[in-house]
Amino acid sequence: MKQYKLLKHISQVLRQDVRISSGSEMLVACSGGLDSTVLLHALHGLGYSCHVVHAQFSLRDQDSLADEQSVRRMAESLGLPLTICPIDIKSERRPTESLQMAARRLRFEAFEDVRRQSGCEFIALAHHMDDQAETVVMRWMRGSGMEGLSGIRAKSGSRLHPLLGLRKSELKAWAEDKKISWREDRSNQEAIYQRNRIRQQLIPALEELEPSSVPLIAESAGHLQEAEALARIGQSKLLKQISLPAPEGLKRISISALLRSGAAARSEEHTSELQSRQYL
Repeated sequence: MKQYKLLKHISQVLRQDVRISSGSEMLVACSGGLDSTVLLHALHGLGYSCHVVHAQFSLRDQDSLADEQSVRRMAESLGLPLTICPIDIKSERRPTESLQMAARRLRFEAFEDVRRQSGCEFIALAHHMDDQAETVVMRWMRGSGMEGLSGIRAKSGSRLHPLLGLRKSELKAWAEDKKISWREDRSNQEAIYQRNRIRQQLIPALEELEPSSVPLIAESAGHLQEAEALARIGQSKLLKQISLPAPEGLKRISISALLRSGAAARSEEHTSELQSRQYL
């Protein structure tokens, strides 16, 4: 991928799709790995005001320290402010949480604290199309509904994901073309984690059956996001139709109005079915 194409894609996502102005201040999460390194350099190159944040879990001894030092050098070379978040995952981890679940929760909690303290509007995260496909497949295996299968959104609250339309291979080609170095996290290759097994075994098997599996799964997630948005609009309209006056803090609904709305929906569906039969 040519340099301008990657930057153009990210710029389009931020300015047109999620409507973020170029003057917005962003907290950019950077682990030192390929994905977040590309994101940081791209956002900086596009002129966004960036504040770098790095989560230090100290789980991989010297590797963790080397990651932090790499991010420090990167932030310094770009002239950007940096916040290191030391996280004691062993003491903060909940009894029911896996190590990865705890790390994810604690990382986002720490990043949100830094975002508020630094005055940044958004947290930019480096999830890409391959991550999206892995997330959807993993949630499908867990029996998730529409919300879960819609995957990662380009914008969710204060979180931004401007790389979702790009493959990891495209990020790597861009970094190599720009001669940008990054750190490799060896834990990403360990088969003890479910996501790693999906990445290493299941996704390649799907791509053997359908080479475009990853972009097609990501496209399906986009369709489900649109469907979920429409469903929420429908729910909001329905609540307005059936709601009754109630004391503050309470909600009352009209059962008769709810039943009428259900009958109307069935009648509309029946009418649509009859109309469609005319063309069979």
